Amino acid sequence: MPRRRKNKRYFTKITEIAINAYNGIDDYKLKNKIYNRFIHYPFDKLAENVIHTYKTYYFDVPYDDVKANVVAFLNQKINKFNGANGRAFSYFTVVARNYLFNENNQNYQRMKQKEKVSAIDTSRNVGTVSYTHLRAHETREDLVCRL
Repeated sequence: MPRRRKNKRYFTKITEIAINAYNGIDDYKLKNKIYNRFIHYPFDKLAENVIHTYKTYYFDVPYDDVKANVVAFLNQKINKFNGANGRAFSYFTVVARNYLFNENNQNYQRMKQKEKVSAIDTSRNVGTVSYTHLRAHETREDLVCRL
């Protein structure tokens, strides 16, 4: 008898219903129960998949912290979702992707600015002149006047 296939979907219709219920409730205890039971794991898995799919790896912090930041950002944006925005999975995937792209680009720019001095290619500097390349009859003042 063949083995039964395991359902690998993490973001289901139940998750979407839970998000709508979460947004429609004012009681914080009930919101916490709904979030922990139905929303936390799909958000965690979504963040993991978006990070690996779009290969946003330019972060100074460990991977777990990046994933936690994405989940926290999704939690901030959960109240902006309603059924008119389309499916919850598509909406939150785009939100997570845009957040990661912005953070990744900012971190990449910071990383480029913090390059070590030893990595600078001094042989290509245009404005510098080595005194070993001076001709024998030229003095330093002649060379400065010529530049």
